[in-house]
Amino acid sequence: MAEKSIKQILSLWQVDKEHYRTTEVGSDVQKFVKEVLKSRELFDLVEGKLNTPVNKRKNEFLEETKNKGRRADIVIFIDGDIIIPVEVEKHGNIEVGKLQLFQYQSDWIKKYGLLTDGDEWRFYNNRFPVKSFWIKDILHDPNNLLTFWNEYIQPEYYYRSFFEKKGRLEFFEKDIPKVDDVREDFFNDITRLIENFKNKLNLKGYFKEVKEELESEKKAVEITYAYLIQFILYKVLVDNGFSDFANDWKERLKSIDIAIKSESYHSVLSLIKAISDKISDKIYKRFSDEQLMINDKLKDILLQSKTEITDVSVWLDIILFITRYNFRDVQNEIFGYVYENYLKDLYLDEKKGQYFTDPHVVEFMLNEMGYNKENIQKRYSKDKNSISITDPSCGSGTFLYNTTNRIIGAFFDDSNTSAKELEQIINDNIYGLDIAEFPRYPYIDDLVYALYFKIKVPELGFENAAKVKKACSKHKFYQLVNEKKYE
Repeated sequence: MAEKSIKQILSLWQVDKEHYRTTEVGSDVQKFVKEVLKSRELFDLVEGKLNTPVNKRKNEFLEETKNKGRRADIVIFIDGDIIIPVEVEKHGNIEVGKLQLFQYQSDWIKKYGLLTDGDEWRFYNNRFPVKSFWIKDILHDPNNLLTFWNEYIQPEYYYRSFFEKKGRLEFFEKDIPKVDDVREDFFNDITRLIENFKNKLNLKGYFKEVKEELESEKKAVEITYAYLIQFILYKVLVDNGFSDFANDWKERLKSIDIAIKSESYHSVLSLIKAISDKISDKIYKRFSDEQLMINDKLKDILLQSKTEITDVSVWLDIILFITRYNFRDVQNEIFGYVYENYLKDLYLDEKKGQYFTDPHVVEFMLNEMGYNKENIQKRYSKDKNSISITDPSCGSGTFLYNTTNRIIGAFFDDSNTSAKELEQIINDNIYGLDIAEFPRYPYIDDLVYALYFKIKVPELGFENAAKVKKACSKHKFYQLVNEKKYE
């Protein structure tokens, strides 16, 4: 069927716009939206084929594309990197589609979005609207839309518009969800981020030293995970009001905004690298030697005479990721949760008897054992050795961080005295070993968060975080995994 001209689309709108108030699917509003997208005088997109790989798609759209159990009405593919989910609502009913659009965004690394009821065409960057157009203005003079559209689909604009001030980030912060309220979206988001970051580092030859394919894949994921966790820990400190981290974050976002506008991508990279350095110097040193690979490559980029947005986009994606979530009062097992749902696939080895227990199963088992607040307190009052948990094949520590949580719930009352007592209780009662080295690190991350971010850091302050890290090294589990006596 031939694409309709602007004149034909205008006629279609005038005839059917009232009918579009009753239905959006199939032959009605959605069909009208498709005609607008296909018009050579407007978006000039073609309807793609279902069997085309995502990375081969260019300037096309698909209708009702299923992705991980969710269904976007239409998905626009400018290329394999710039992908725009479209939510279509009844004419006059556009506001009800916002939450659905935000869900569709989580299926892609870059969070573009288009929300329309046929009349208003609202373009999003992450959760905040960038610009709106009305169909009568579009059809009367399409130049304004086309000028915006051609800029909107450029990578530079995606990052620049996100970091621009003008109240947009303030608006965005109001709607930012807590991680514990959107765990599935958080998991999908970080899974895609890990995959994207790892693939881009692989393409740039970051892991070429590891020759064997499976080991190279493992190493790439391990280093990617370890690197990204630093930024999550930083945002945990920001959102929980530690020291001056909130101000540091605001100033850093302002500086990134200025650097992007001036196309000073060296400065962007330096500002982001400083976050990693700040955390790894004070709190988190897991896999630090391997992370030097990434830092060495960053130095290579910084030495280039000219740096492009494509050189820094993968790091900007990390910043946008941690900005999308509020980590205030987040449950400490988020690191193990990431491992259990994504990283564990690299370590499943039936020959070694390696299997990983789902966190929900662990919760059920501990409940069946009666390992709850009342019983823990009662048993401990009679015998201080009666609440010990030992996991000789602990993997990422699913049992261990769940028992740690329960012990915290049984004894911690927000006082310094109970914090000190609790540290000793956990130190004396939580033990774990495993044959594989890397899967234990998510548990140590969770342990650090549970013992010191929730209890110790508010007491000591971030300026004394070196003491926290030193204190953590005294924990029996920490000693066991670092001494590697079992290997």
